Order: sequence, then C-alpha cells, then structure tokens
Amino acid sequence: MAGTFRGMPRLRPYPAAALSAWSLFTWGNRIHLAWGDDGLDVGDKVVATVPVAVFCALAVASAVVVVRSGPVLEGGGRLLVRGLAAWTIGYWVVRLPLILLGDASVAFEVVHGLLAAVSVALAAATWRATPATTGAGGGGSPRPVPLAR
Repeated sequence: MAGTFRGMPRLRPYPAAALSAWSLFTWGNRIHLAWGDDGLDVGDKVVATVPVAVFCALAVASAVVVVRSGPVLEGGGRLLVRGLAAWTIGYWVVRLPLILLGDASVAFEVVHGLLAAVSVALAAATWRATPATTGAGGGGSPRPVPLAR
C-alpha cells in the first residue's frame, strides 16, 4: 500500500509500544528536574531518581521486547511489558493522591493528573493487549485481544 510505513507492524502490540515511548518521554525528562533542583540534598535527589530509573529501565526493556517480538508477546516478554503496565498503574494510584492532598499549586496538580490519566490509560490498554496464555493449565498460546474500534 502506498503511504504506509512498513516498520509499524514491528511495534505491535501498539499499546505496549506507546506505553514504552510515553514512559521514556515523561520519565526521562524527570532526571534533570530532580538533579537540577537546588532545594534537594543529594539523598533526596537519589530518592527522587529511583522511580525514574525503574520507569526508564522497564520502558527501554519493554521497547526492545516489542520491537524484537511478533504481534503477540509470549513468556518473559509479555511479563516484562505487563510489569511496566502494573508499575505504572501502581505508581499513579499511590502518587496522585499524595500530589492532590499536598500543598502543590493547582497547575501542578492538573498537569500531574493529566500525566497520570494518560499513563494509566496506556497501561490498561497494554495489559489488555497482552493477555495471559489460554488453554488447559494456562499452557496454551496467547491470543491477541482485538482493541475497541
């Protein structure tokens, strides 16, 4: 087909590729914010870097898995991608209420609410697009779940 990008099938499942890219974009930008904050001492900067490092490591590993796999992720690749999705949801379930109940500005709360909403939506779509195996005892082949139209 004219006008199609031939590399796009390599990015399947698309939600997993999108979550990986989104995570790298949003969390990669946090590193310089944490280490450039003169109000934090070194210990606080290290603590602020831990979730950033986890997100970035999971996102890079997930991106590699998505690019190297076929449209259906299997075994450890599926677990890794689902791990990024679970970490994302878990992080925002804990962090967003702390932000909203803290003394942050309304603009800060709105921005982080939007970041959380996009992140959780991508994580949920990734979870749905990478189903557990089917068959007796869970040992069958994974089936791709069609996304809503």
